[in-house]
Amino acid sequence: MNNGAKEPKASSPTPKGLARLVASIYFRFYLMVLRCLSQWNNPRALCFSRLINPLFTFPLRQQRRKNLALLFPDSEQTPTQRRQLEKKHLSYLAFVRVEMAHIFLRMTPQQVKQKSTVSGMEHLETALKQGKGVLLIEGHFGHWNCTAALLAALGYPVTVVVNPDPIPGANLKSLHEQGARTMGAKVAFVGQDAYSSAKETFRNNGIFYLNIDVPVRTKHCQWFPFGNAAIQIDPGPAIMALRHRVPVIFAHNLLSETGANITLLPAANAAESATRPAPESLLQNWLEMFYEVVRQHPAQWWALNYINLSNSSVLQRRELNLASPAVNA
Repeated sequence: MNNGAKEPKASSPTPKGLARLVASIYFRFYLMVLRCLSQWNNPRALCFSRLINPLFTFPLRQQRRKNLALLFPDSEQTPTQRRQLEKKHLSYLAFVRVEMAHIFLRMTPQQVKQKSTVSGMEHLETALKQGKGVLLIEGHFGHWNCTAALLAALGYPVTVVVNPDPIPGANLKSLHEQGARTMGAKVAFVGQDAYSSAKETFRNNGIFYLNIDVPVRTKHCQWFPFGNAAIQIDPGPAIMALRHRVPVIFAHNLLSETGANITLLPAANAAESATRPAPESLLQNWLEMFYEVVRQHPAQWWALNYINLSNSSVLQRRELNLASPAVNA
């Protein structure tokens, strides 16, 4: 019975709440797709992945094309050449989705060793002999998930840091935990136990693996040159390397029909330096190494769909801000 009192209105979902709900539904569907792909061998799985590819790639087409145009302006590639590059990239996305499903949900450590090759292990061994641990950095490139998985399968103590919520509501924690458990690696999550895990890993002379091209702490990001463009990166990994004075290894990974081909190279660090470089200088050095990989094989940069590159004018504004007395006061 209504005694004249107004009934409370049902609260409408906030934009953030709605975005979280959409992300949750999207990634539940994505996980379901991965589980389906993991049940099938490559020919059938790849056919299905190509069939559903537009569901994942079409909504991101504007971001992807903008990034390609910034990386390869008209002076370097014609619009037709960029369209051909985008076509190769879309084919790669369908392929790597199958490989991701298999490595997270199906493959054993022995199978990872059989399907992967690695060069530059002498650099990793030299770094580990210092007894300080190793920071292993990589971009979301090729079959990047295979790098840490292979090293763990080979018996190295590897801790992988991942973001369980790349978009709020994604909740990929269980997927990463399952993959790490199968490969014998440890996993640390951004915003939870990542930094304490890094300290423990270095203390035990282990390998701490992370990706540098997709920032997870946007409020700490800075703009850095990246070929013809500018990329926004969190300097946190460089600060970590300087604070612990650990050797740094850069990995790059190319995906082929026969599997992942991994190369390990020494990267700039402060482990053997008498002076302490600025974290921005260290990170810029790493990005230059990564850009060379992207320049040579741009179709295999998975993050083209998700990062927000800019033109170089943002770098000039950054230099002005850094030089401003009001900012530095």
